[in-house]
Amino acid sequence: MNRRPGFFLQLFVVFLSLAAALVLIAIGSCSRPSSPDAVQALQEEAGTVPAWEALAILKTGENPLWFELGEAGPALIPSPEEAGLGDYKPWPLSRRIAGMLSWEDSLVLASNREGFIILSPRFESGATLYRSSDPAYWDAYSIASFFIYEEKPSILLYRDDFFTDPAAPLAAPALSLGWEFNVPIPIDVAFLQSPIAGDNWEPNALTRAADGFWYARWAQPGIERPQSRYLKASSLAEHGDQISVDAYRHAAQPGPISAAPPFVVAFFNNVPRDFTDGLGYLILELVSPSYGEKRLFSAGGGSSAFQDNENMSPLYGFYRESPAPFFFAVLPDGRGISGGEGVVAQFELPVLPEAYVYTGVGLAGDVLVAAWEEQEGSAVGSAGFMVVEAGAFLPDYPSSH
Repeated sequence: MNRRPGFFLQLFVVFLSLAAALVLIAIGSCSRPSSPDAVQALQEEAGTVPAWEALAILKTGENPLWFELGEAGPALIPSPEEAGLGDYKPWPLSRRIAGMLSWEDSLVLASNREGFIILSPRFESGATLYRSSDPAYWDAYSIASFFIYEEKPSILLYRDDFFTDPAAPLAAPALSLGWEFNVPIPIDVAFLQSPIAGDNWEPNALTRAADGFWYARWAQPGIERPQSRYLKASSLAEHGDQISVDAYRHAAQPGPISAAPPFVVAFFNNVPRDFTDGLGYLILELVSPSYGEKRLFSAGGGSSAFQDNENMSPLYGFYRESPAPFFFAVLPDGRGISGGEGVVAQFELPVLPEAYVYTGVGLAGDVLVAAWEEQEGSAVGSAGFMVVEAGAFLPDYPSSH
């Protein structure tokens, strides 16, 4: 059962007028506008108001705000320890943050089996929390990939047939987020429409590899003795060429850390040894306003590190170049490293309960966002995200203002 606490002093909530009913998160000791005029004033301050469902305006501070994903969207909870006791589900079927991307001045979260969650720093008092979701369309399908296409956050959905019987075929497996629409909209991606001989072919994986090419896998959900096909293209705007399974697997390997932005490369050259001791190979999953998708870099070097899961340690990172270069990254247990020019410092995010891990980080203006989930093998229980003032945890953090 979701609980909504009354003791967070740093969540500022206002009603935002939309055509549909809005969600209100009320925190006892905080103030909110008492008239439509006050709401209108806030909207005018923000400028153009997107058509997405507005959940709340978050006034972040030193105390984290925790959100749990549910059927009605993200719900405020006191901490992950107070998360609902839902059933464990295989990760393709669970509600979880499947990825983060930096888009314009916002941070967009792809919520599996739900839709997009957006944190936009458009108010001086903090970030605005939005949701763009179409549960009737998304609930039966899993997110295969999260990427920027034609300057908009986009996802590829697929029908899982490994853990469950596949749902009905998707009329439009690729959707994007647009300011003018309150739900994700179908898009045409030429690469995902590449012709393949035979029937019932559907893309169920898409990635941009270290060589700069796009790679995708096609499957035949619900077909007895299904096969797979693998294609490669230099752009999402063109059809792909068929490749071998070995070429596809090779493309899945992360690039060397030397291929990361120069600032990040220099940063890793100065990471304290006591942070990396006992971690094995570090695989950096990097989100940045400079990228249109998450990129992987092997800090340990070599493809064998990526294939040896027992010797691999994921490191979730975020890098921005302006107003001043800044990088930070977090291990699943919450230990992290951060720094600007000539600075490398260690920090720790709030300790999570046993079996809980962090699975991604990002910045929305000066708001730090960290995804978390409860894991048991390949299954996920409760999941959500945390928001907090970046300077509360990141040493020597330079404000984006």
